[in-house]
Amino acid sequence: MVHDRLKKIKRVILSIGHDPKAQGAANERGEKENPLCQIIATHTAGYLRANGLVVWLLPDFTLYDTIKYLNVQGNAFMDMAIEIHKDACGKIYNDQNMKRRCGLYFAAYSAGAKTIASTMIDVMEQEGAHETSWVRPDTESNHGQLGFCAKTKMLSLIAEMGFIEGNNDPDECEWYAWALAKSIFTVLDMPIRAIPINMTTIKPIL
Repeated sequence: MVHDRLKKIKRVILSIGHDPKAQGAANERGEKENPLCQIIATHTAGYLRANGLVVWLLPDFTLYDTIKYLNVQGNAFMDMAIEIHKDACGKIYNDQNMKRRCGLYFAAYSAGAKTIASTMIDVMEQEGAHETSWVRPDTESNHGQLGFCAKTKMLSLIAEMGFIEGNNDPDECEWYAWALAKSIFTVLDMPIRAIPINMTTIKPIL
């Protein structure tokens, strides 16, 4: 059954965590969060569009510009927004929790968003996410209340798709994209009819 908050959703907006000037967390291999999030977001958009969802894949805005854009151009009732990040666990490189541990932040004031996020994480775990994957209100982040969740007018979630210190090869990024897309299809009660062939042709579009 589709949650009441999602019955009018007509469009999914994907935002890439951080931006080219402030690329977020990095690991000992020199990989940085922003480029990896671009890959996951682009491929997630490919799965969603191939199955008939309208998707906005935002350019690499700063957080301020992302929030401003969503509140001016977005629709409070017909849009669902997700910003994609990689988590960081410091130097615990051999921790098994790095293997596909996902998390979703939701706006603390929204009980409906918590239910939706919990369903999405359940789906990700069914697809192979680590059993310690989590759902948290944005107020429990290490940075305090998260503007993307708290200051945007539509249903907005922040997705932490695995640890930056973990495996970030192309197949693993593809798994994160698929797991996120599958969770979105599930909460929107949409059937999966097609898998896109060439992900590399997908570009940011508003």
